[in-house]
Amino acid sequence: MKILFIDIDGTLYDHNTRQIPESAMLACKRAKENGHKIFVCTGRPLSESKIILNNDFDGFIFSSGAVVYIEGKLHYKKSYSKDDIDNIISVLKRYNNSYILEGDAGAYCDKDAIDHLLHRYHDEEKEIKEIEQELISHGFYGVDYYDDRDHITKVCSFAKNKDAFEKVSVELHEYNLTLSSQEGEENHFALEITQPGHNKSTAAKKVLDYYNKTYDDAIGIGDSDNDYELIRDCGIGIAMGNAHPRELEIADYITDTIDNDGLYKALKYFNII
Repeated sequence: MKILFIDIDGTLYDHNTRQIPESAMLACKRAKENGHKIFVCTGRPLSESKIILNNDFDGFIFSSGAVVYIEGKLHYKKSYSKDDIDNIISVLKRYNNSYILEGDAGAYCDKDAIDHLLHRYHDEEKEIKEIEQELISHGFYGVDYYDDRDHITKVCSFAKNKDAFEKVSVELHEYNLTLSSQEGEENHFALEITQPGHNKSTAAKKVLDYYNKTYDDAIGIGDSDNDYELIRDCGIGIAMGNAHPRELEIADYITDTIDNDGLYKALKYFNII
């Protein structure tokens, strides 16, 4: 039995079509039929992951390793303290960076982050109100809706120039910082601010321990910079054909792109299906 850790964006979910390819879902179905475990392993919080929650997976890793669900039950969660949140927001505001506070119930965006998302979800055939409703359906709300009873497990920020994060990265160096370009976009960069000592690989280790398995029994599949440790540490690390350069360099295997059945082809290559 292998335990598969599969990223969402750019691996399981295609942003160009805004759908999960049929071949990807078929691959997951056949892998489970063959006795393997499948965990969705994403940088998204629970609130932004509705597109995959109703599928037959064995568990979920959310917020780049801060939250772990195994077989329908919460296994681990590491939330930010109020002091941490206040500190991160203060630093981001000081340098005019946007922010999104990501929790279980919602992802709470300041005005600049909302503007970024409206641009990202732009569709000439839709009115602005329709796009705003689409954002809500994906779990995004204005920051005024934030209630501290919703535990924040990750913070994100957007910018058009990665240099905008240079000073922020210095002041927030104690956190785990991942800077990457946005899927399918040029001149748009995202900074993920996650818990110190937490990433997708550390969460995968918690899952492996639960099943009395090791990294040798794991397959990590992803495309973005927050997948780096997962691809590096798993016994088989697979990069999508559309992956970022860092992930392509360390992968044991590079499959096809998401829009050309990359996930299905990878699992077929390793006789998982």
